[in-house]
Amino acid sequence: MKKQLEEFSTEKEKKEFLLHLLSNDYLDPFVAHNTSDINGFYENERNKPTTERVGYNLMLTVTEISEATDALRKIVIEENQSSDEAILNHIQKEFDVIAEILELYDKLLFIDSLDILKRYFENPFIKEKIEFLKDGFLWELCDVIIRVFDTIGWFEKLTNQENSMKSMALLKIILSRNLMRDYRHGKNS
Repeated sequence: MKKQLEEFSTEKEKKEFLLHLLSNDYLDPFVAHNTSDINGFYENERNKPTTERVGYNLMLTVTEISEATDALRKIVIEENQSSDEAILNHIQKEFDVIAEILELYDKLLFIDSLDILKRYFENPFIKEKIEFLKDGFLWELCDVIIRVFDTIGWFEKLTNQENSMKSMALLKIILSRNLMRDYRHGKNS
């Protein structure tokens, strides 16, 4: 993948290559990091793996977790209901809106043109649905995943491990190991 991405000379070509990967369900640290990189978040000194820069990336992840927590707080305030009921009802609405978007998106599943994608997101129906989801609980949790994948992808690039799938293999190893662990990992409380 790295060599394929490097073959493209323009930002648009690189973005369309990453979009092609996404349209084929290729979601991993390579795509997340290169999207951030192409959008200018790793220019010059920002590309050096200093403790400060790694800490910065990790704090961006913490910020997204804080934003997810804030989204939950807003749900309770806006819905004026008990916490549990308000949160579950609102998150169900978020999932329902995602399903509505997917109905239209599935018709355009293999979008690998930024121009087509732009028209898709300019659709008033889609704009309204995205506006509802943007900064919501599920949106912010997805931002957490993107930040984590971006950081992993950055280290994959720095260590020439891009697209090696080792980080995704590690995720599978950890999940597999967790399946073998005791209830609550052996903790009583």
